[in-house]
Amino acid sequence: MPQMPSDAASAEYRFSRFLLNPTERLLLVDGRSVPVGARAFDLLVVFVESAGRLLTKEQLFERVWPNLVVEENNLQVQVSNLRKILGNDAIVTIPGRGYRFMVPLEPAIAPSADRTLENATNTPSPDVVTEALPQPAPPMPRTWKRWAVPLLALVLVAVAIRWLWPSSIKEAPTTPPALSLAVIPFKADAADAATANALSRELTTALGRSRWHTIASQANASTYAGRMVDHKSLGR
Repeated sequence: MPQMPSDAASAEYRFSRFLLNPTERLLLVDGRSVPVGARAFDLLVVFVESAGRLLTKEQLFERVWPNLVVEENNLQVQVSNLRKILGNDAIVTIPGRGYRFMVPLEPAIAPSADRTLENATNTPSPDVVTEALPQPAPPMPRTWKRWAVPLLALVLVAVAIRWLWPSSIKEAPTTPPALSLAVIPFKADAADAATANALSRELTTALGRSRWHTIASQANASTYAGRMVDHKSLGR
């Protein structure tokens, strides 16, 4: 997690419709909590603290992934996750240099009893709780069952690679072992192509949130779709 200045450790940041509380690791939009992955949240804190300033990729790696060797696409995945939440224009890419957070910040405020009172005021009364609850998600299509075995196999392969990795390639004792993963597109007929692509995309995003390995982008992994490639050659 990025180290924050002592005077900002207890501050909240307001920008657009959002409120960011680094201490409680909380992001609100219009008063509602937004789920953010751990690594994406750390990256957002760094962006907000340096709002308007250019941050090089090296600076972001040093702040968000200290003492780790991380591929550049891992940073791209986390920036993409933040853009989905904040909007595409919130974080601007400076080609060949880095990124800049473009959303103007309101003056930082310290959490106080007023914050608690505001939350209590905004809490719906018991007679409207039912209306305030989000609608349940639609049931998952039955086709997910056919992907359960491939997904389980992928997890087992990842675990095997992690523990059977040759000792000669181990990193220094102070650096956690680096593990690179790639989610190869599932083979599917035309009727299930959309489900297969969605599973590959979501699995790539989920694995990208871990600090213990890097994940190849879906665009790179998709080059092996439909190809018969030996698994050792694919690993290399």
